[in-house]
Amino acid sequence: MKEVAVSKKGIRWLYGELPELVSRGLLTEETARLLRNHYGDPGEEQRIPLARIVISVLGATLVGLGIILLLAHNWEFMSRGVRACVAFAPLLTGQALVAYAIARKQRSPIWAESTGVFLALSIGACIALIGQTYQIPGDLGVFLLTWSLLGLPLVYLLNASLPAVLYMAGMTGWAIYRESTQGVPEWFWLLLLLITPHIAIAYRQDRFGLRSTWLTWAFCATLCIATGVVLEKSLPGLWIVVYSSLFTAMYLGGVVWTGPSKAFWQHPLRTIGGWGVCVMALLLTFEWPWHEVGWYHYHSGIESDTLGLAHDLAVLALYTAVAVALLVKVLGSANRLPAVLGVAPIVATLGFVMASAYELETPPMLLYNGYLLALGVGVTALGLQLGRLGTLNAGLAIMAAWIVARFFDSDMDFVARGIVFILLGAGFLGANLAMLRRRRTA
Repeated sequence: MKEVAVSKKGIRWLYGELPELVSRGLLTEETARLLRNHYGDPGEEQRIPLARIVISVLGATLVGLGIILLLAHNWEFMSRGVRACVAFAPLLTGQALVAYAIARKQRSPIWAESTGVFLALSIGACIALIGQTYQIPGDLGVFLLTWSLLGLPLVYLLNASLPAVLYMAGMTGWAIYRESTQGVPEWFWLLLLLITPHIAIAYRQDRFGLRSTWLTWAFCATLCIATGVVLEKSLPGLWIVVYSSLFTAMYLGGVVWTGPSKAFWQHPLRTIGGWGVCVMALLLTFEWPWHEVGWYHYHSGIESDTLGLAHDLAVLALYTAVAVALLVKVLGSANRLPAVLGVAPIVATLGFVMASAYELETPPMLLYNGYLLALGVGVTALGLQLGRLGTLNAGLAIMAAWIVARFFDSDMDFVARGIVFILLGAGFLGANLAMLRRRRTA
């Protein structure tokens, strides 16, 4: 039997419901006791309002920036020694605050996040000021890499997640700069791997908690941006299969690993992955992505192209393997939506092979038009079957996007386009009214 992980919040809710269930005779005292023994002690709930964390972090950031601006006003009149002391002053202050936060017997998330952000910003300011004072050679890439690596220990010393977000942003910026100046940043994957234990710990503690949610949003955004940056692109069009596999793996990972939840913002993997698959499919219904795709247009003749192709194929193999493994896992479930979205890498591979073999844009374009239309119809039908208004509207939105893209891509006149818009709006309103009536009569 498959074991379902339950968050501490869910366990506390269950314990609150047990007395009423026992009093109504739905459960026996013995069953309630066995449930408590099975799930154990969830511990005391520590609710830290988001507003308090945001205000604390914003306050620490503004104080640090304000100090830097005040010092910058008289910077040119200071000697080198005074400048060095001024550069290290915020850094030492931040280290003292972090030491106090670590020494506290009861760790405060507000203290950890605010002092961590303050010290992380102080590290960057100190590096920049010392480099400018003593004319230390370097570029933006070296600065971002050094700053990010020096700030990384704060993530684990304080168990703070905002410094982790700053680290991922710094690594992404370094990768972009490195790719634009020196070529593919091969070490990006290792640098990104350094932050994954913190994300895994936060996810294990509470998969729907504020910390794990914003970390997952940041991680997904980093992965989406960096994947396009680190690809060598020596084989044109390979990005189509890579990104289709990435978005599919994200979506199916959210289905398998997070389970059900009420709010969409608590599902970053599902949200980014699902809509990523749909947007990719919509873009691929046009001809321009399929122009000069495949091995006939391989950038040969340079030694780095061979290594670049090997790197790209390794990334593709990793993303595809994860997506296929998750697809196999969800095929036996009653929910058919993951299976509909999960075949996106297969469709992308077929389209890539068609464009590579025949050097024609039309066959893969028609393939994706059919897939996107089938996806919209399937999601809409599933929403009607399950009685889910969100799923229904998602399916209608997919079909509407396909129709709008097609008649803007054609030579239809304004009257025909106006009629199409009216029909689309009527379809949305009619489907939602039918769903609401069905819910009232159920």
